[in-house]
Amino acid sequence: MIILRDYFEQILKNYLSAKNQNFVDHPLAKLLRNDLPDDIKKVLNRDFIVKGSAGQGNWTNLPWIGIFNPEITSSAQSGYYIVYLFTEEMEGIYLSLNQGVTDIRNKYGNKKAKEYLLNSSASFRENLPQKISNELISDISIGNGNFAPYYEAGNIYAKYYSKYDLPTEDVLIDDLKEFIKIYDSIAENKVLSVVENESEIRKCQEIFLNSIIEHSEETFNIKVGFPGGQEDESKTYWSNELGMWMQPIEIEYSRYWHGFGLEKPNPKKSSTIICEINFPIKGINRRVAGVIAKDNDENYYILHRGKLGGNYSKTNFEENYKGEWTLVQDGDRETRMVLIGKINDPNLPYNVRDFVKEIYEIKYGDDEIPKEDTEDIIGTGVHITSFYEHLVENGYFFDKETIENYLLSLKVKPFVILTGNSGTGKTKLAQLFANYISKPKIETSSIKTSVKVGRSASSGGWTLKREDLTEIVEPEDFEGNYNIKVDGISSQGKLNLATRIFYIDDDNNLKPHLEKLAQEDPNKRIDLEIELANSKNPQYKIIPVGANWTENRHILGFYNLITDEYQSTPALDLILDSKKSNLPHFLILDEMNLSHVERYFSDFLSALESEESIPLYLEKEDSEIPSDLKLPKNMLVTGTVNVDETTYMFSPKVLDRANTIEFATYSAQDYMNNDFSLEAPSGDILYLENPLKDLEIRSADINDLRNIFENVYSSDRNNIWDVLSEELESFQNVLKKAGFDFGFRVINEILRFMCVAWKYEREPSEWNNWERYFDAQIKQKMLPKLHGSERVLGEAINELSKLCLDSSDNIRFSTSYQKLKEMEKVLYEQRYVSFIN
Repeated sequence: MIILRDYFEQILKNYLSAKNQNFVDHPLAKLLRNDLPDDIKKVLNRDFIVKGSAGQGNWTNLPWIGIFNPEITSSAQSGYYIVYLFTEEMEGIYLSLNQGVTDIRNKYGNKKAKEYLLNSSASFRENLPQKISNELISDISIGNGNFAPYYEAGNIYAKYYSKYDLPTEDVLIDDLKEFIKIYDSIAENKVLSVVENESEIRKCQEIFLNSIIEHSEETFNIKVGFPGGQEDESKTYWSNELGMWMQPIEIEYSRYWHGFGLEKPNPKKSSTIICEINFPIKGINRRVAGVIAKDNDENYYILHRGKLGGNYSKTNFEENYKGEWTLVQDGDRETRMVLIGKINDPNLPYNVRDFVKEIYEIKYGDDEIPKEDTEDIIGTGVHITSFYEHLVENGYFFDKETIENYLLSLKVKPFVILTGNSGTGKTKLAQLFANYISKPKIETSSIKTSVKVGRSASSGGWTLKREDLTEIVEPEDFEGNYNIKVDGISSQGKLNLATRIFYIDDDNNLKPHLEKLAQEDPNKRIDLEIELANSKNPQYKIIPVGANWTENRHILGFYNLITDEYQSTPALDLILDSKKSNLPHFLILDEMNLSHVERYFSDFLSALESEESIPLYLEKEDSEIPSDLKLPKNMLVTGTVNVDETTYMFSPKVLDRANTIEFATYSAQDYMNNDFSLEAPSGDILYLENPLKDLEIRSADINDLRNIFENVYSSDRNNIWDVLSEELESFQNVLKKAGFDFGFRVINEILRFMCVAWKYEREPSEWNNWERYFDAQIKQKMLPKLHGSERVLGEAINELSKLCLDSSDNIRFSTSYQKLKEMEKVLYEQRYVSFIN
């Protein structure tokens, strides 16, 4: 016999007193976990999962019994489900249609999670397909426990049962069945499901494309931003009516690309792209932001996943987008997407225009479209040379793997360590890249002198004193005797520089003034100021680390109690400058291990990891320095490391948080004779050289990364995700034996590096070159922590070397294998070895 009412009564009556008793094996905890869920399953007679919780190891303040449709979710952490929620004071029970809160809290943080759940609950209520009883409530109050406000925000509809007026068994069962109907109706009313069929997608995208083109009056051939790898000019449609342009490109075997902007195109320059609405050629591709979906009546719709790229995370989009959202059956999961409009709706072009405008508001607010967009951040080298060519022109030679590894590492995390012998170019590579992509800032100074009015009104200028020009040029450096030719006849000549300046008076303001002054007193002296434009580069600074750096004041400054002001540093000035721009800024810490890194850099490292602010001082009025410093995403840090008797080893805390790149020493003869057989990087150079492109990858979690590699295979047709997981497991097991295993952070960062490497190689579906980049990650992320005696490391180095070989003993991971063999030799000779020595 099913006795839900009796169970509820027991829990409400006895739970508070039970909390003062031993939790383990308590009969009330067993009732919540087993007995009550079992009876609920009998009522349902469905393949649903029913779980009860009285706590984990101790009594919870908010016991519950959840009912889960496994096609939607299997736990209370995500999705939506039915739940019996007991109030904290045991005054009653809510039967609630609710949402998983754990994943939302982890993703958005507590404050934003509550807002998200409230909005999502409202969206559920608006889209419920059936009429809801007036007895159901949207607001619940269960107590003050840790999860209480989130269960309350996540409630879609609920019914309340007071402990003093529990309904009959029949009413309880009828109510539960009514909630199951609502639950089923939502599941069945996944009105929209993502279209995967290639011909359906093509047909819908053609209708979408033509609906925009029909509203367009002009066409232009222009370049826009970075359209999925397209670098040539393409046909672009402009609509005066919509105030919007669209550029469509079909990228073979990949996607239909559509870029949109709001400024009328100028054929003489590239246009700023506001957003993309792209569709995969076929199937489901969650890396592509646009989606075509259909409802049960075969009506088709345009949707967007909320991925904007660049500096704009999906979280930022979800927090700020005010348009309509809907749940979509996205293959094997449900995904919340933006509904732009129905394919055949005459208003679709206007809906697209409104979507683009809202993206503009999210990106730029009330500002004009910035001219320094992160899609075009490259400075002096753009349109002329690549960074590799820039290096060669400046007399620096690095193999392409070193360049690629450094630039890819910057994309994954804004902290990279460069190590190697002194003079191998570590600091120079970082400096040259920072200089290459920086945009020079023009600052003005001036020469101030005085000149006599004289006949300047008629002569048009003055002769200056030679000493006035020493800020520009030293005349003595050029004056003297020279061999000259005059009309082909050789002779000797003596060069004297005449220092004259002539004014240009197109508005006819200056000459009448000078004529008047000459009439009054031709000998009168007047002030002359010549403005000079100086090109300075504020986007990077090289900071030499001192041996006496024992606290963060050397990086972040300190509050000076004597002057009652905050004492800044060059590093802090750079960080504050970077917050005023969307361009990358580089902090280069030279000889970073000349002092203990943890002593002066630990706050900085923690802030990079957590994205939390660093407290600087107690806030005071009228201070230009903020009391709390949040590191901007465009702040990139490179540390260089030399190893000798004056330096210190890095701790695992530091090495875990960076890619460590070792620089080789090149042959002196090759260097002197310029005899290098080096290759230039050959992948997607624009992607590689823009450290702020694809910022979302920095925070991509394991599920995001799995989705990215979902349809990527190795040359032997094994899924690349499975291949990488097996390789990581093998290396982890060997390192674990020696006490140097790695955790989630390192795994995530290795996979993020592999992801940006795959994108740099233009996202091949069959990735034959993955071993080259995994080799880099073995050496950059796994090996740097190795140090110890022969007893500790001997066997581990031998096993790691074997993992670098294939079944035929051919070398798979060449740079890692070579490094391990070098370490093995040092270990044999010295009985101790570390990665860096």
